[in-house]
Amino acid sequence: MKAICVTLNPALDKYLYLNALQVDALNRTDRSIPMSAGGKGINVARALTVLGDKAINLFLSGGSTGKLLERLLHTEGQITVVTETVAQTRLNVKVVTPDSYTEINEKGGPVSPKEAAAAFFSYESVLEGEKPDCVVISGSIPTGMDTNIYRRMLERAKQAGILTMLDCDGISLKKGMETKPFLIKPNLDELRGLTGKSLENLDEIISICRELYRESGTVVLCTMGAKGAVLAGEEGVYTITAPCVNAQFPAGAGDCFLAGFLSAYFHRETPEESLIKAVQMASGKLESPDGLPGPLEKEKYRSQIVCKKIS
Repeated sequence: MKAICVTLNPALDKYLYLNALQVDALNRTDRSIPMSAGGKGINVARALTVLGDKAINLFLSGGSTGKLLERLLHTEGQITVVTETVAQTRLNVKVVTPDSYTEINEKGGPVSPKEAAAAFFSYESVLEGEKPDCVVISGSIPTGMDTNIYRRMLERAKQAGILTMLDCDGISLKKGMETKPFLIKPNLDELRGLTGKSLENLDEIISICRELYRESGTVVLCTMGAKGAVLAGEEGVYTITAPCVNAQFPAGAGDCFLAGFLSAYFHRETPEESLIKAVQMASGKLESPDGLPGPLEKEKYRSQIVCKKIS
């Protein structure tokens, strides 16, 4: 399987460990780990590579942080198509204490109209040259870029007959849904924002996922963290549980979930098998300090995972 993974707002991820986080005071780290490549589409691409699939990273990169990001990806053997920006690539900091997890993510950008146009041109060129099986468009849009950019990218891929996957939130998700992508992967908060529903229990979540699929034809893969996930698609509606995992490194777990599902789907595995592989990948990521999911050890998590077909 070959995928183009679009990350318009990539990042470097930095984990800091403290015994306790004290506000309005000097905090000294207990330990830290080296920075790793971040950004949702990049996370998906790295996970797909672990699974043996081909992923092409298309992203914006600027300044010294951007150069470090590029070096990290090249060291891993990742395929990259880079649009350079004047603005530095952002830094996302994860502050971890024994009883808390706090993320501080820079906004990203600004991106000039010329840089945005160059990124879209690169995207069109890669679509034409690589002829991928799918396009995965993920994450936030940096300051300065039109909120229609994802919709335009989705439309262009659909014109080329390529399956489209969208994982974002807010207005970008709503505009993207107008193109009826093949699949969306909202988390629970993003699904609430898309539908305007409070979604207080599993029955409501299942119902709204089913409704979205019936209305749009878009497969809905809703992740719910430790509570598992819901899938609504052509084969029906499924739920899956998540195993008990020491969630030390949660950033990017949802992206690894998506990668696991897509890899299994394109290798013609069943919905149940695809969901199980997705959960295994996400669980491995939660325990991985370098931003990559650990080895796919099926027996390590399999006994804790329950997948059910609802309808």
